[in-house]
Amino acid sequence: TRAAPRRAEARRTRRSSASQPGARRAGALTARRVDDTETGWRLVALLSFVGAGGLYLYLAVTSPTRGVLGAAALPLLVLAGLAVIQLLVRANAPTYDLAGIAGTGLGLRLVGGYARFLNPVDAFSYHTEGIRLAEAYRVFDFGADPERDIPGTGTIRVASGVLHVVTFDDFLLTLLLFTLGSFVGACLFVRALQIAFPEADQKRYAMLVFLLPTLFFWPSSLGKEAWMMLGLGLFALGAARLYAGTTARAVPEIVLGLAMTTLVRPHVSVLALAALGVGFLGAGTNRTRVRTAARIAGVALLLLGGAVLARSAADRLNLENLGTDELSSAQQRTAESTSTSGGSAFEPVIANGPLSFGVATVTVLFRPLPGEVRSVEGILASMESVFLVGLGAVSIRRYARLPGLLRRVHYLLLCVAFTLGFVWAFSAIGNFGILTRQRSQVLPFFLVLLALPPLVERQRHRRRARLGPDRRRGDDDAVLEASLGPRRRTAPPAT
Repeated sequence: TRAAPRRAEARRTRRSSASQPGARRAGALTARRVDDTETGWRLVALLSFVGAGGLYLYLAVTSPTRGVLGAAALPLLVLAGLAVIQLLVRANAPTYDLAGIAGTGLGLRLVGGYARFLNPVDAFSYHTEGIRLAEAYRVFDFGADPERDIPGTGTIRVASGVLHVVTFDDFLLTLLLFTLGSFVGACLFVRALQIAFPEADQKRYAMLVFLLPTLFFWPSSLGKEAWMMLGLGLFALGAARLYAGTTARAVPEIVLGLAMTTLVRPHVSVLALAALGVGFLGAGTNRTRVRTAARIAGVALLLLGGAVLARSAADRLNLENLGTDELSSAQQRTAESTSTSGGSAFEPVIANGPLSFGVATVTVLFRPLPGEVRSVEGILASMESVFLVGLGAVSIRRYARLPGLLRRVHYLLLCVAFTLGFVWAFSAIGNFGILTRQRSQVLPFFLVLLALPPLVERQRHRRRARLGPDRRRGDDDAVLEASLGPRRRTAPPAT
């Protein structure tokens, strides 16, 4: 009772200070300055650009026939990436240094592209086939045979041929354009979370998507991973808009994203479309409940897209249909073909029951573990897995909110459904090298589970909901007191 008058006096003092001329303007400038220099990420981004530029300059000097055009175009590609970052920042006005984190991610992808260029593997075959197809496209012979199936590898060969027309058959420049596309896909994933799940830990998610080695290394090449990153990013953005009720923009983005993924891996498109449908099962809140028009559009996409994608996926997998028997046979064939080749082969555990599904989840999302492989890529992948497991362990308290969030956040439900479907579909792969590359498709969805909002945010939102608009001043002090314990009160001086 004695503390009540003192609290009232403190509130009056804060209000009086805030009402002074220029106080609000100074506060706004201070907040903006803190946001811009929060962690020094822009300096890190600048250093990554300088490092990438040095690598490509060295390549141009030591191997002029391979690296000159790519090195010359690098500043333009960086400017294009910075323009995408600027659009991303303007779209949401984040309270953390998103520009610096995204810029660092762009620089790391350029470094990853350099490493993939030195060890191209599949990318070089796409390059040679792209040169062959580009010769036909230059004389308007668009019926040239890619000599591989479409959907599938033939799609990447055709895309490579189109880009080789404008890059003058330069391997490095074509690879960098694919790398830029994968970076745009990462930006789309970040924007999707901003739209569909604003209370999530946006900074943590951005850092994971832009800085995780699997996501800045494997898609940074001329290949399927970069194509799928862009296509799935478009799909995720469209799904987020659809759940938010922006149907007019959502449907074209979903259709374009699924079209891209279907042209390469139609079975992944089936998983994405099924996850989109599962997301509609969430009840939502008064603010996030899906509108009737969005539900109608979602049902239409599920019915029409499901029929097309199911047939395309069955053809791609050489199945008569997508029944359980046919899918089980396909998984068994995949397990036999991948677990007997290469030094990274292992015996997979196919997810066909509760216990095996748990083992398969660990395998698909986290293996190889330390000590299972000896290659440089495998060791880095195992270190990344340890980091993700540790991050989940230190965030264990956040998962107390997961049941309620799944009920009301449609996009979170989609991410969980896609992750579980991916685990089931890819549990048959018995090669760590293949599995690590394929994992880049599911990580942007799985990482949402590692970016659940912290509990202090929950307390803040609850208090702001209880207080009226004229009583919300000083709310940060109340949240701090709730998390650290009540302030120590002293008795008033004796009179």
